[in-house]
Amino acid sequence: GTGKTHLSIAIAYEALRQGVEARYVRLPEVATAVFAAKERTTIVEILKDITKTPVVVIDDVGTDQLNRPTARLLYQIVSERRRNRVPTILNTDRTPAAWSTQVGDRELIRRIVDTVLGGGHLISLGGVLPPSRTQIMAAVGRQGVDAASSGRSRHSLEIVLDILGNDARQRD
Repeated sequence: GTGKTHLSIAIAYEALRQGVEARYVRLPEVATAVFAAKERTTIVEILKDITKTPVVVIDDVGTDQLNRPTARLLYQIVSERRRNRVPTILNTDRTPAAWSTQVGDRELIRRIVDTVLGGGHLISLGGVLPPSRTQIMAAVGRQGVDAASSGRSRHSLEIVLDILGNDARQRD
């Protein structure tokens, strides 16, 4: 497609080159590992690794496998990463409105988007300007999901880059 994964891996590689730990994961694979884990300690270790790593790329958010349990897992991950004040890159080729329709839980999707965009930036690689945070929240918030499919939000959340204004190395 548009180079989302390529750009995200390049950012993670640059972090590694500068001595900052970075990790690339695909959301469907993380969800499969967590939901297949038989022991709670395995789940805790998987989530700890993802939530504590200084820079994480989460790819394939919003694929066909996105369902309510996976969306809850994503919310848990982005919330914990936000609390830990570590940057996260989310890649998707779908709008939050599409996530909401797919998952069937607008409030959960609104919380995910609000958590990520609270200190983040949208980067659109599809040549279409990303919507403002207000437009996204309106689209997945109480006003319904139809607003997200109008106008310039067609490729709105291709990459969400959560930058908290601190160098990742300063958190160690």
